[in-house]
Amino acid sequence: MVTNRSTGRFGKVMYGLFLMIMVPVCFEAALWILQYRPYQQQAYSIQANPEDAVVGHPRLGFGLSPGSFQVTINQGLKYEVTHNPDSQRITSNLPLDSLPEIWLFGCSYTYGMGVDDDETFAWKLQEKYPEQQVINFGVPGYGTVQSLLQLIIAWKNRGTPAVVVLNFADFHGERNVLSPRYRKALSVGYRQAGHQHDSLMGQSQIPHADLQEGHLSIMWENWDELYQDWWGRDLFCSVNFWQTFADNIHLFDLRPDSVTCQLIFEMNRLCQTKEVPFLVTGLTSTQATNTILLKLREQNINAVDISLDLNLPEYTHYPYDTHPNASAHAKFSERLHTRLGLLLSEQEY
Repeated sequence: MVTNRSTGRFGKVMYGLFLMIMVPVCFEAALWILQYRPYQQQAYSIQANPEDAVVGHPRLGFGLSPGSFQVTINQGLKYEVTHNPDSQRITSNLPLDSLPEIWLFGCSYTYGMGVDDDETFAWKLQEKYPEQQVINFGVPGYGTVQSLLQLIIAWKNRGTPAVVVLNFADFHGERNVLSPRYRKALSVGYRQAGHQHDSLMGQSQIPHADLQEGHLSIMWENWDELYQDWWGRDLFCSVNFWQTFADNIHLFDLRPDSVTCQLIFEMNRLCQTKEVPFLVTGLTSTQATNTILLKLREQNINAVDISLDLNLPEYTHYPYDTHPNASAHAKFSERLHTRLGLLLSEQEY
């Protein structure tokens, strides 16, 4: 009887070990059959000459180095950028310091990644408004949370503008809450750009927002704590599957749309206290962008769709990059000019 009991326990242990081994193996095999794969980072290279056109920032995460740079994306797209002493991309070669200011906030689309200085829609707007000075606050990688912080800083340092424009894209939501996917893209992308990670970004902190009991809260994350892959993600599609699944669940809990709206509401409130017109533009032709614009209009915020279908190659730098090209910037400028003209004329009246 003792032998039989021992044999039975041994058999259960072996069966349990068999399941522990075979279930993951079968799950891995099933994922391969369903075309899932281990994680592979998409190759993307950015080189700047001189180096370090973008550097770390202790409160905004990163910012622009003053100077002129020649930038190459994916060994095929070449363009030139100039950052002024205030770490903003220039919008003109003329002296405009004493003129009323138009503030443009946004990400790499507003900044003009992929196009020369005189091809950005900020530069083209400046040509249309010689009696105002267009200030381009756009920085690659920024979301609405950085735009809000920039606005607060600008109030203190620059005075009161003639109008404030926030250029919105649907992917800003993930940036505003620092989603797992954006954490990874930011960390990996910066390393691929050839920067000295530890020396330039080690002391920077990335801002992100949250809603706590209905109130907007802004927090900061240390650069070296942004993201970490699970062991084996680049070897096993099952590990990649489960980490991606966990990241997506976490994104849902972060409520990016609600957080984004609250950030824009706060920008609007600040503009109202200064009696400055506030305009939000939608740059991406997606349902997500339209949903945000609709929510803003419901709160009587001036929000307009100036988007283009950036899936069309004639509006991007395909095949080297998916940012808007010079043709897209020209169209953005025309569409934004129409609405800006109305705001400025109403202010003059």
